[in-house]
Amino acid sequence: MHFICRSFIGKDNPQFWSQTWENEPDLNPSQSHLFGLISLQTSSSGDLKSIGHNLINQINQSFFAQTEGDINQKLSRLIESHILNNSFPDIEINLSLAIIHQNQLYIGIYGQNQTILQRNSQVSQLLSGVSHQFLQISGPFKNNDRLILSTTKFVNQLGWEKIKSIIIDSKIQNIEESLLADLYSFEDQTQLSAFLIEICPDDNDQSDLTQPSVNSIPNTPISQPLLVTSSPENNPLPPPLFPSNRQPNIYVKSRFKFKIGNHKKIQLGIALFLLLGLIVSSYFGYQKNQTQKAETNFQNLKSELEKKLNNIAVVKNLNLETTYQSAKEAQEIITQMLQLNVHSDEVNQYKSQVDLILSQNGDSDSFQPESVYDTSLITDNPKFSKIFFSKSNQIFIFSIVLMVVLTVLFPKKNPPKIFLSLIR
Repeated sequence: MHFICRSFIGKDNPQFWSQTWENEPDLNPSQSHLFGLISLQTSSSGDLKSIGHNLINQINQSFFAQTEGDINQKLSRLIESHILNNSFPDIEINLSLAIIHQNQLYIGIYGQNQTILQRNSQVSQLLSGVSHQFLQISGPFKNNDRLILSTTKFVNQLGWEKIKSIIIDSKIQNIEESLLADLYSFEDQTQLSAFLIEICPDDNDQSDLTQPSVNSIPNTPISQPLLVTSSPENNPLPPPLFPSNRQPNIYVKSRFKFKIGNHKKIQLGIALFLLLGLIVSSYFGYQKNQTQKAETNFQNLKSELEKKLNNIAVVKNLNLETTYQSAKEAQEIITQMLQLNVHSDEVNQYKSQVDLILSQNGDSDSFQPESVYDTSLITDNPKFSKIFFSKSNQIFIFSIVLMVVLTVLFPKKNPPKIFLSLIR
């Protein structure tokens, strides 16, 4: 058989460090295969990475140095000698170990870690640890089983129902992409760690291992270890795991493969969305600033204009020249206010008031009297010397050059021309 492993570890920071590893030390299929997940957290400063690597090396060396003995007892001694008997001030340690030995699976967890088993369409939580306690469980495994070693916070953050819906997927690549997408969606990734292990049969494996139901494997504390075994007749040993010419391989590493392209598309989409939001925000911010600036300028001009009008009211009856000059300056202020395009009704009221003042002071641009009669209708264009008004709504105009009197009748609107009446 062989194993497919995937690591899901949040970002490291000075107060948190986590690592997964796999140790495959011997060519002999009767030897054990070790998988581990460790996480360290502290509230003070410290080299968590060095401490973690030292613990991993000590666990590997101690476990494989014990060539004989029960696996459950070996797990208990490992935790007791390397975790419980060592002093790690201000450091919280969470550790999960999974050991595959022949046809048996042995699991031990220390601290706030959990173990999940997926078999076919069934998903079960095998162990759920608590701080400063060690729990373990054992039993036969089955080909294509999936095992997840994780921190409790990882399960709580993603949600138990969501994890179950993800890990039953037939393709481990889909599981990896879904879990990574959820992991990266959290801003705080402290204590978010998990290790996925899939047990795969080799092509020459002819038989499957007998396995009781998932729900039949209970939890047990270290004080009362439970060992689930099966008879050799029902569980024949698998063939050699590796060819005889393979060299021993001891290593600590994370296997981390996924489709980078999909994540780059997601990141590009998020970047475009953020850029669009920045542009929209900048536009509305600019409009708001322009509106506030126009309002500020309007209030300043309004204050200056009112001062001019108050000054005009004081000197209007005393000095026409000063009144006229102040009204002209007020007119320039109103022109600036019109350019701001705010409070148009109020500006028009001020404009009417200033135009009235200018017309009263003889300004030709502001005073445009209504025409009574258009003298251009007089076709002969004589030179007049006298004009007489009559009570019968007539005007008599006398021309010495032509020796005529022109009569204008007011009741007639827009006559074609002024008619001539000769008086001898």
